[in-house]
Amino acid sequence: RMEFLESGEAVREVKTREFEFQLHLPACPYDLRVTVSIESPTAADGRGPREPDPGWESCRVKERTSFRTRGGWQADLTKVVTETRGHGGTSSATTFEVEFELGAEQT
Repeated sequence: RMEFLESGEAVREVKTREFEFQLHLPACPYDLRVTVSIESPTAADGRGPREPDPGWESCRVKERTSFRTRGGWQADLTKVVTETRGHGGTSSATTFEVEFELGAEQT
């Protein structure tokens, strides 16, 4: 995956999902998912900083606000607009995410 920081810098990383638990809440307008992932930087592959992978099918644009604690935890509140292209054209969907991360130096 490729992430663009507010500074405009592009960061390429591999995100490996180690564990996932999904909880369906029929009485609520949302569901819960707990995921444990490891994010590792990866070397540049020769493409320019803003060039997506060839043949991309979806693009996620995130607006994120982050809060950090002295104990190494970070909470991210994110609005995500996902653009998907396919045979029927392009569609867009907006979702909201809450994410808690423990910094690598704490693990």
